[in-house]
Amino acid sequence: MDPMIVDAVDHTQVNYLDPDMSLKADIVTGNGFKSIFSPFRKPGNAYAYIPFNSFHARHTFRGWILAELLRLLTHSSSPETWREEGLNFYYLICSRGYPRQFLRAVFKEALWERRSQAVYPSQDHIRTGEDFFKTYRACILILRNAPEWPLLKELLDLNLQDLVDTTYADIIPRRAFLAQCNAPRLGSILKR
Repeated sequence: MDPMIVDAVDHTQVNYLDPDMSLKADIVTGNGFKSIFSPFRKPGNAYAYIPFNSFHARHTFRGWILAELLRLLTHSSSPETWREEGLNFYYLICSRGYPRQFLRAVFKEALWERRSQAVYPSQDHIRTGEDFFKTYRACILILRNAPEWPLLKELLDLNLQDLVDTTYADIIPRRAFLAQCNAPRLGSILKR
C-alpha cells in the first residue's frame, strides 16, 4: 500500500451523516488546511422527488423544496459550492415537472446571504416550559378540539384563586391558560 495515496485520499475526505467533508491545502496563506463542506449524495440516489402533478397539498411543494434548499445552504462551505448544488437541484426538480417561475420564487427565499440565519437560528422565540412557568406562573389546560369547544371555553373559570388560597399556595400557579389540540383521528378510535 502506498502511504502517499492513503494520506492523500483516505484521510482528507469523509462522508459523515449528511455532509461531505474534506481538507484542502490552504494556498492563500500557505499554512495548514481548509475545511470544505458540501451536501453528501449517495451514488445510487435516484432523485425521485415528488412530481409537481401529484395530488399533494399545494403548500407541500414549497415546503419540501425550501427545506432541501436550507439543507444545501447549511451544508455548503462556500458560495460557489452553494450555487453549484442549488443549480443541480434546480435542474433535477425541473425535470420532475416543476414550473420554473414557481421554483424561482421559492429559490429566492434561501439565498447565501441568509446562511448565517439558517446555521445559527435565533433562540429568542424558543422558551422552555420552565421559562414559561417562571414568567407567567401559570399552568396550561389542553383540551381536544371538538364542536363543544367554544361553549366549554366560556364555562371554564381559569382563575385559580380558590387553589391559591390554600396552604399549598407556593406550588399552585396563579392562573391557567387554555390550549386546544387536534381531535383524534377517526382511525385511532374505530376498531378494525
